[in-house]
Amino acid sequence: MDDEGAEDKKALNMRFQKTDSRNKTRGEALHTALEKEETLKTIINNSQVVLFLRKNENKWPVEFVSENVANFGYMVEDFTSGRVMYRDIIYPDDLEKIEKELEKRVKSADSAFNMEYRIFTKSRDIRWINERTFIQRNTDGKITHFQG
Repeated sequence: MDDEGAEDKKALNMRFQKTDSRNKTRGEALHTALEKEETLKTIINNSQVVLFLRKNENKWPVEFVSENVANFGYMVEDFTSGRVMYRDIIYPDDLEKIEKELEKRVKSADSAFNMEYRIFTKSRDIRWINERTFIQRNTDGKITHFQG
């Protein structure tokens, strides 16, 4: 092998080592992030707090719900599949109050609100909940989601 070929091989080998080192660092960072996500998921699912991410659309379809929605007898897939819409679990006598409050908050510049109301569990038992919701807006200020 001539000197030029040896130099090319050496440079190529160094690039591979640098790439391997960067990939190892990225892999470690990804692993750490996944561990933190799993820890957070465990904390949420072991608490009494059920997290929802609802679209600002008719009947408030759910994009995300924490696994501890099982405390109410539901499965995550009940909501994320669209079989159950968030609006449908609200006790009928409370629905008008919630809709008015939500409309008021949507028209204002508020970024969060709290409400207490009743919902149905999957077995049709009634439970009082305290909803604490953050309003998500896009860059144009249009409300896209309710997180709470």
